[in-house]
Amino acid sequence: MPRRSLAVLLALSLIVGFANPAAADLNPIPSDDRERVLTKPWDSHLDPRKFWITYGALGGLSIMPRPVFLKNMTKEDFCETSLTNCVEQSQTVMASGQATFCAETQQVPCVEKLEIRKTGQTQWQTAKFENYWDATPSEATLAEFRKIVESQKNFSGIRQISSNKGWASNTALKLMGSGPGPLMFSAPEFPSKGGTTKYLVEPTFIQFLNNYRQGRFTSITYDTFYVNVRPIAEVTSPAAMASVEAVVLSASGKPMHMGFGVGAHNRNYYSVDGRYAYAAGFDPSLELQITMQIPSEIGGWFHSRLTDPNFQLSTISPGVSRLVISGASAEVPITNTAVEAFDPANEKYLDYTFGKNNEDMEYRRQNGGGGMAGGFWDPNNGLDSFKFWFSKIDEQAKGRISTWSVARMPIQRLGNNPCLNRTDRIQGLINTNAMVYQSLVPEYKNGFLNYEVMGVHKDLNGEVQRGQYDLIMRSDAARCLYRFSSAPVSGTITVVDSNGQPQVATTTLGESRGWLRLSAKNFTFSNKTVRVKLTQPRRSTINCVSTTQPVKTRKITGLNPRCPDGFRRR
Repeated sequence: MPRRSLAVLLALSLIVGFANPAAADLNPIPSDDRERVLTKPWDSHLDPRKFWITYGALGGLSIMPRPVFLKNMTKEDFCETSLTNCVEQSQTVMASGQATFCAETQQVPCVEKLEIRKTGQTQWQTAKFENYWDATPSEATLAEFRKIVESQKNFSGIRQISSNKGWASNTALKLMGSGPGPLMFSAPEFPSKGGTTKYLVEPTFIQFLNNYRQGRFTSITYDTFYVNVRPIAEVTSPAAMASVEAVVLSASGKPMHMGFGVGAHNRNYYSVDGRYAYAAGFDPSLELQITMQIPSEIGGWFHSRLTDPNFQLSTISPGVSRLVISGASAEVPITNTAVEAFDPANEKYLDYTFGKNNEDMEYRRQNGGGGMAGGFWDPNNGLDSFKFWFSKIDEQAKGRISTWSVARMPIQRLGNNPCLNRTDRIQGLINTNAMVYQSLVPEYKNGFLNYEVMGVHKDLNGEVQRGQYDLIMRSDAARCLYRFSSAPVSGTITVVDSNGQPQVATTTLGESRGWLRLSAKNFTFSNKTVRVKLTQPRRSTINCVSTTQPVKTRKITGLNPRCPDGFRRR
């Protein structure tokens, strides 16, 4: 990205962080029992002459989402008082927030309950809702933020600061309501791998309301919807500070959105005023089940990082659905690699990431580097980047993440197949523990549903990494693809390598209550494609003749027709 483009990007949205070295020392969770386990620090600034790129897991490395604002996109303002008045003055509004607890708010989306059980048990036990992990900044935090802005020559002032308190839903405008932060549950009977018994549930959404006219928005887009669950250990500390969202003014008086705070991406903790939350790894023998009420318009496909996932979908009332998602946590390998940034032999790697003749790269080259990172892998990236860098990646993972994550796939990743890309209802769920996977839904080609996954060959401990892939999809979507009747469907699942050769895997396929469930397990990496072939017996007709006098004939039609008693096939 040229430096002039980078400057434009920073002008649109600034993120300012403040370091607190002592905070990392407060983590009470043993290093091997944390959510994220690494073999060594990865920070690119440790060697400013290198360029780093990292391949991680869905949800495991993200900064904690904050229920920040209802944003007037035209004026770059937060709507803090009368929501109706605010939206009436704008053409487009973006709402970024967290679902609430149903028993307290009675607004959608909301979380009904979190349940936990040991694998193999039949009864779920309901975790106790404690409170919200309140992201509202204190006056002390706001004062610190103001001092930072005042000390920067490129800022001329602050126009508005978000309260971060969430907002009520507005049924008439189809605006989803937000709570003040993620939901905290306790489950003393079910400690995590790190011994913690509190679970932080992050049900996050971003909603766009477009083209306000005559008292309503003509277009509603559900851009983002995902749920992460993390076992956490709370630590009180006067150094802990909440994040701040504000509209600041540049030196020329231009408004710009600015974020200020500490995220989980570098120290593996979340921060609000007076408290840190450190993420622990899951006990792999525990299964979790979360029940939510969501707008029925949230459709399309979901992808997840779970073990043996399942979900149920039902209608509560017009426009409101109940979504139940369950499964054990998944352990996903992560890794990174680096090249000497300004070695001519590595030029193609920087060109691939930043483009050729990049002004910013030339600036860094002349000024001794500066610590460059290509960011973390995201499902939207798909497989191309991993394939490009594969020769530079060790066969053994450098870390792992213990995660329980479910996310709705962006509309642009649903492909062009009309049987699969409907967004007016939930179509299905794709689940894998692969390090990286394709960005689109399974591809239907030549009678097969194909899905490509990749990863390093060995896990953090040097053991062969075993893959898992699950596909849950509506039966009628499968019948649409294959032009099947309503009769039962069967099929086969195979895992093939990059040369098309079948690999050893344990597979299952079943259909119940309008959903197909397919699974492939215990295959190895690095580059594999899971291929699903569905079949259905064809109806046929046979002629039968009686074995007694007078002779009678009958035609029998069915999936597996047989002559009745007293008749034989002619």
